[in-house]
Amino acid sequence: MKILFLTENYFPLVSGVPIVVKYLAEGLCKRGHDVTVVTQKPENSPKNEIINGVKVFRFNIWRDWKHFYKGDIQSYLDFVINSRAEINIIECAECITTDVLLPYLKKLYGKVLFHSHGLSGFDNKFFILKDNLKHTLGSTYNWFNSQLYFKWTFKKAIKYIDAFMCLSEVDSGIDYIKKNANKYFILNNAADDMFFSINIPRGGLSKYSSLNNKHYIISCANYTVVKNQKDMIRQYFMSDSSKSYSLVCIGSQKNKYYEECEDLVSELNQQIGPRDVHLLSGVERADIPSIIKGASLYLVTSRWEQYSISIIEAMSQGVPFISTNVGNAKILSGGATVNSVNDIYLQIDNLLTNKSLLKNYAEAGKDFAYKNCRIDVVINKLEDVMQKVV
Repeated sequence: MKILFLTENYFPLVSGVPIVVKYLAEGLCKRGHDVTVVTQKPENSPKNEIINGVKVFRFNIWRDWKHFYKGDIQSYLDFVINSRAEINIIECAECITTDVLLPYLKKLYGKVLFHSHGLSGFDNKFFILKDNLKHTLGSTYNWFNSQLYFKWTFKKAIKYIDAFMCLSEVDSGIDYIKKNANKYFILNNAADDMFFSINIPRGGLSKYSSLNNKHYIISCANYTVVKNQKDMIRQYFMSDSSKSYSLVCIGSQKNKYYEECEDLVSELNQQIGPRDVHLLSGVERADIPSIIKGASLYLVTSRWEQYSISIIEAMSQGVPFISTNVGNAKILSGGATVNSVNDIYLQIDNLLTNKSLLKNYAEAGKDFAYKNCRIDVVINKLEDVMQKVV
């Protein structure tokens, strides 16, 4: 089949959605489909190229500070409409590659699938105090925009969308999709194939740090306010059972928030007593499965998620997780969720002292990951969805 992905961001930009689109596009390409990705053009990137068999076309389109769309919009629209793809897969709402196309969906030759990745506009609040007036007013402005978007702009286009693909049954906006969509399917995110290798050793952490304890608790997430490592560190220090466990945090790079985490560790070492905390960066991606496999627990203290790939990565290694109640964590079988981040330490104590529960979570999580979150499994499901709509 001739398949067209429309995504605001793609490689070389690396974040959650581009990673998912990349393995979907390349997976379909390996199975003989004719796959093209259409996306924005980052600075210093080629206008078009072929990446692992996938044709990538980039257009100079962007959104300004007023949320108005600018650039070579007409060339983008002409390319998409004239591609005459049998399947058009639109990634995400409230982004330029989707929004400028919505009034023209009826002109597309083939079927239209909408891959939601959660409708984040449904998470916006009418009024919420931020750290300054600018961000407080900005969040309110975003709320108004989302209300208008989903009640009018997007809703008008839904009749031209043949089916939606959602990450889980607890996606943000899932009720809106159930009410308005022609059809919807669940398409889980997948972890990288390297997490499902049968030969993953333990001990990869020794390349990067020397622990004071035999056992450790781990988290892999960029150092940001949203991922909220500060509360994770506080909860680790509050836990009694974790005194004989090290805490290892792995982020892609050091930044201001990383430095604030370092300062917090020093402060808590003085106030509560010394603990063994390792804040790492620059860890090679290939070493992550081995490092996670050697851990006793995986922690998530995020303030917001849609579908945490990092939890799936932990589950694939048989490592139970403890997470705040964000995204789909509460319906995953491999760990425990808490409604308040301040209860994380209670679950740490509960799991580290209950070996049978720890084992049950480990086995259930690994089973779920292998059955639902391998790339081949997800590609199979996507092909099945495409067959059902053509």
